[in-house]
Amino acid sequence: MEKYSYNSAIDFFEIDPTALSDGLAYAEKNGYTALRIRCLNHNVSERYILDFSDFADRLFVRKLIIGNCFLIKKILNVDALYTLRNLEYLSIDQPIKLDMLQFSNLKTLYFTGDNKLKNIEALINLRDLLMTSTTHQDLTHLENLRNLETLRICGGRITSLKGIEAFRNLERLDLLYCRKLIDVDSISKLANLKKLHIEKCVQLANFSFLQGNQTIQNLFVEKITNLGFISSMSNLEKFSFWNCIDGNLEPLIHIPCRIYFYPNKRHYSHTLEQINKMRITNGLTS
Repeated sequence: MEKYSYNSAIDFFEIDPTALSDGLAYAEKNGYTALRIRCLNHNVSERYILDFSDFADRLFVRKLIIGNCFLIKKILNVDALYTLRNLEYLSIDQPIKLDMLQFSNLKTLYFTGDNKLKNIEALINLRDLLMTSTTHQDLTHLENLRNLETLRICGGRITSLKGIEAFRNLERLDLLYCRKLIDVDSISKLANLKKLHIEKCVQLANFSFLQGNQTIQNLFVEKITNLGFISSMSNLEKFSFWNCIDGNLEPLIHIPCRIYFYPNKRHYSHTLEQINKMRITNGLTS
């Protein structure tokens, strides 16, 4: 049975949930500060008792991933995680009750489902947040996270980005599979946003709120009503999309940024190849 191993692909030391004591001891002795709890022995149907007692006062731990590739029968001594005072990175894909108030030094948090987590708003040092399957309908509960630089939201019940305007340092926003999301106008209030990625958000297609945006450099939208606003985005360096509903791609001929779309659809006014040739003629890069 494999107890632990180093995963060079992600630069994390992986420990089987049955071998936390041995794995932690080995990691500390050998200078591994990034740990991932992961089933290493293909026991798909087995349910594990996850006992965190051996994490107590392991100050060497700076990054921790609790993966979702194993089933949990029982969770013990979760308070031991609160003694990881140097923890800066936490990714949790299991239904574990945690008080985030105890992780004051966190800079990165990834989670799936927030109904087991409380006091996320207390993480005032957080820089990078990935929320999957959030139960909240907007972002007003997170307005204290004023140091956020990257925010990714995947799925969940969110319908509005109200509250996002509090994230004054936000540079990157990804919205993925947010099928209930309808109100994103608050994006226009983000004074430092450089990258915006919107994919599989079925109710979003009108991006006229980006008219005159002066900060976004990299923009991807899966579906877009029209491109009427695109020429007014003076800082844009890269623009990609999958579907332009009205089919008029003429605005792309005149903007200086790199462009890409796929596929070439029948109702489009131009193909990508045609646009690139015309842009070269106009002295623009393709």
